[in-house]
Amino acid sequence: LVSSSRPKSGDFFVDELVISNLNTRTDEYKARICLIRDIVRSCCQLNDFCVKHDLDMHFICNLRPEIRTKLNDLDPEISKIMDGNDVFLSWDHDSLLEILTQKIVFGAPGPAEIDANVFLPSAITFGSHSSDFISFLLNNSWYKPRDIVRFLKVYAKVNPNHTSITE
Repeated sequence: LVSSSRPKSGDFFVDELVISNLNTRTDEYKARICLIRDIVRSCCQLNDFCVKHDLDMHFICNLRPEIRTKLNDLDPEISKIMDGNDVFLSWDHDSLLEILTQKIVFGAPGPAEIDANVFLPSAITFGSHSSDFISFLLNNSWYKPRDIVRFLKVYAKVNPNHTSITE
């Protein structure tokens, strides 16, 4: 297995590890925290295995600050795994615009081909205020790629036949 995996490479992301909608005093809440702890530990063990066997594969957990805090409360030893290996992600205007464009182009259903420049409006009016659409979207998504993708999914669900974003 190891020798057949050596020529391959890849990054595996574990994201959306969320517990925020649960009452903190329930057994389900504690079970989810324990599950997230086990996922973090498993990713660490998989990364150690890949390093040991010279495999170019990486297992990455994306944890919100409140999840990190809860994990540290549950298991103080887990900080040895999490601390020092975290990377702060900061998205700029250009990288987010590229993500948005790629999602529009490659996320179109079936045989449809969509030109992102035609699909995205140049301006939008929200209430009585008019603004640049990209700036509006980035500001309202707090510059988070996941929220931009969520916007596109919601728009597509509500407006399945639109070939461009309209107000």
